[in-house]
Amino acid sequence: MLRLAWCFRPSDFLWNMVGPRGEVEVKAAIIYDGIAVAVLHFNPSDGLLLPFGIPPVETGVSPQVIENVKRNLPVIVIGK
Repeated sequence: MLRLAWCFRPSDFLWNMVGPRGEVEVKAAIIYDGIAVAVLHFNPSDGLLLPFGIPPVETGVSPQVIENVKRNLPVIVIGK
């Protein structure tokens, strides 16, 4: 199982976008064999991983939150 976990890697594909109601979404892709297989959604106010189906409610995001997500993404994907 550990060997399989190393196949999945956090990517440098981290982006934020503004939704139709003005809410900010922070997302990151998980790459497997060069293909994005999942997209993780993060809370734009603190950078924590959002559960599936929970929409963001913030209307702004700071650069510090983006840096926190980049730093914590390998821990989320690999589990170390």
